[in-house]
Amino acid sequence: MDKELALNEFLKSLRVALTNSLAYSKDHPYFKECAENFKNKADVLFGFLNPVKITFSPDSLYIDARPLENKPLYAEIAHIFHLRKIKSLEIASGVTLQDLILFLTGISQPVKELLRDGGMRKFLYKEGIRRVIVEELDYSEVLKSKGQDAKDVWSILVKDALASNDRQKIIKFAEDFHKQIGRLRESDLLEDEEVRKNISQFLVSLHEFDREKSSKCTLEMFRSVAKFKDALQDENIEKLRALFKHLSEEDFASLLKDEILEDKDFDALSFQLFSRIAGVGNDVKIASYVLKDLEEGRPVHSDPTAVKKVQDLLSSTNNQFISEVYRNTLSSLVKGIKFEAGYSFDHSLLRANYQSLVQGLFTCETDKARLSIILERVADVFGEAADIQDFAYVKKILDILKEKRKTFSADPGLFEVLDWRVADFAEKMVWQQKLSAQEEDFFIEAMTRPAAQVETYLEKIFGERKINPNSLKLFFKFYATSAELFYQALEEHYADMEFILGIVDGLDSLHLAAADQVVRRAVSSGSDFMKLKLLKEISNVTYEDKAFLISMLEKPDISLKKDALLILVKGEAALSKEAADKLFQVSSFLGFKNDLLIENLSIAYETGLKECAGYVFSFSKKPFFWNRKLRQKAIEILEKWNA
Repeated sequence: MDKELALNEFLKSLRVALTNSLAYSKDHPYFKECAENFKNKADVLFGFLNPVKITFSPDSLYIDARPLENKPLYAEIAHIFHLRKIKSLEIASGVTLQDLILFLTGISQPVKELLRDGGMRKFLYKEGIRRVIVEELDYSEVLKSKGQDAKDVWSILVKDALASNDRQKIIKFAEDFHKQIGRLRESDLLEDEEVRKNISQFLVSLHEFDREKSSKCTLEMFRSVAKFKDALQDENIEKLRALFKHLSEEDFASLLKDEILEDKDFDALSFQLFSRIAGVGNDVKIASYVLKDLEEGRPVHSDPTAVKKVQDLLSSTNNQFISEVYRNTLSSLVKGIKFEAGYSFDHSLLRANYQSLVQGLFTCETDKARLSIILERVADVFGEAADIQDFAYVKKILDILKEKRKTFSADPGLFEVLDWRVADFAEKMVWQQKLSAQEEDFFIEAMTRPAAQVETYLEKIFGERKINPNSLKLFFKFYATSAELFYQALEEHYADMEFILGIVDGLDSLHLAAADQVVRRAVSSGSDFMKLKLLKEISNVTYEDKAFLISMLEKPDISLKKDALLILVKGEAALSKEAADKLFQVSSFLGFKNDLLIENLSIAYETGLKECAGYVFSFSKKPFFWNRKLRQKAIEILEKWNA
């Protein structure tokens, strides 16, 4: 065996061992088997490299400072270590199987728990492992992590910086705040109390020693919260209010002023959200500070854009959401203002006017020839609005497009140029997951074609692990005929149970038949544990599945036996009857197999296997002293059933 082959075999065994360490306990036979295989592959590689040192970037590996060829296998290994703050891993000859078992046990801990306990380096030191060495990443490198776990890593690092009162790190987090806070979705802020608490303490600490950065981060925090303003209930407002507890009335006034003057998405509903967070009883003081600041610092009457923004807020059909105190304040700012001679040239105002003009032409035009010309302008304006994420304007165009399709239903090709822009925008939003699920559904519904090729879709889903339901929905909406390519790409990930289940969950939530196909193909190549996990996702069990499940009832592993029985119980009555026979048609001469029967009774009761009632009743009447425990267990179950 040459060095390259030994290295490849070592990395494969490492990936399988990592996967199984995430799925099984360290005492499970599958875990031990994978650990032993990993040890054997390491011993072979020590003949070429000693020690073996691997350096990790967010999505690739380096051995001897040489980057390895880009493969999903390497990216998956790198992703696991990078999220756990590990820059490099070094394993030296002489490492024992027990050392590797402990190492795999430590690395398989949930990211939150591992980092909260001090990280992998501390774990190895505590366990006395000296031939496995890890070098930990600097916090700034960890901030480059991607995916849902990244927010947990970031939150924990913030907490550590606050605990050590490390101002240099806190300032670094402030400079990186916009990017990190943009990753948070509605559920992250509303359902994860620890993330919310860490952000709140970070903003409080920053406010104490750097007001300028604090103001900027607070502004970003508010804009992030405002993205899901439509769905906020009263109990959620209370949770979010804690994120702004460091602000005084004067600070709130500064925030409101910046939103009015700078944020194009700040509307009446945003104003209502601000009012609820700031507190209704504080509106008089805040309004007075705003009035003073705007009149003295940046007079509204000299800024046509600011005047238009205030006038739009006051004329909005939703202005009832703005309290009377704030409405009166805004009215006083623009009362009697008119711009005639000397109107200043304002690019943003000019763009808004041009957008309105194009929108009006698109709405009113009924002639096909003229509409085809207008559509080129609409596509350009739509693309510009999409690039700056002006979702309000984008939605307006899509609503008009929906009506135009009905009018020109005989000429679907008429809208090709705009359809491509819509598809390109919707795909980017789905990949980036910057929108709520409801918003993503809205844009996907508006799509009539894909913008990206099937290869791009496969790279996003399997290379970049974009397995949210809408990325899968897009693939099977437009590339259902290429499903075989999807299944082939999936084959490289069969050892990754977390990834496979993510795919299955995503497809199943969309009620797509492809979920069954994914499970069927993965079941044919997975371990018994994975097969059971995947079969739980299927509502119908085939003849081959039945034979496999029944065979699991003879396994000594209680968890495997129980999982198999849970699936059988949910199937047809005949399956449950066959399962009962397999469990209890056991010859127990002089009670030699009574322990097995008692174990099976417990599993049958826990899984609701009522088809075993005849056996239970029979066991409750068994004579002779050696059947006493079996008799007692059967009577106990009968009493619980009767109760």
